[in-house]
Amino acid sequence: MRNVFSFVGASGSGKTTFIEKLITLLSGKGYKVGAIKHDAHRFEIDKPGKDSYRFKAAGAVVSLISSHEKHALVRSNDEYEPSIDEIILKYMGGVDLVITEGYKKISIPKIEVLRRENGNLPVAFGSEYLIGVITDYDYQEIVRFLKEQNCKDPSSIPCFALDDVEKVAEFILSK
Repeated sequence: MRNVFSFVGASGSGKTTFIEKLITLLSGKGYKVGAIKHDAHRFEIDKPGKDSYRFKAAGAVVSLISSHEKHALVRSNDEYEPSIDEIILKYMGGVDLVITEGYKKISIPKIEVLRRENGNLPVAFGSEYLIGVITDYDYQEIVRFLKEQNCKDPSSIPCFALDDVEKVAEFILSK
């Protein structure tokens, strides 16, 4: 899977805010960006009482709401959760790159967002797929964290400041 990057980190680290800024920047440069949010918990995108919610609640395996400007699909994953490959192949046609939030356990390039005030530990520093860190920690602290997680070559993992959206965009595009 080329051109797929996952932003990972603990809850409250700023992943969504950073991704939002990144998508705005890349879209402004003419790139078609697809975004996928992985949620390890149960979620509901429809509102109770609305027609499409009622169809699903009544037992529809698939419920779709459509208008002239967009559509949304709710499909039951009765047998299994689709892989990231399946999701990209089925829904991300025509995009230049895919940005995901989450998917910390699968084999795609990851950029960890690690915020000091959050106080949480890194979630992907032991991953061979970690390609960068967005943080407000000092670079030497990050290298120490990486060494503690047995990262092969901590100095090969670039660090970006929390506001380095342009530099992260350039880094991703260079990959």
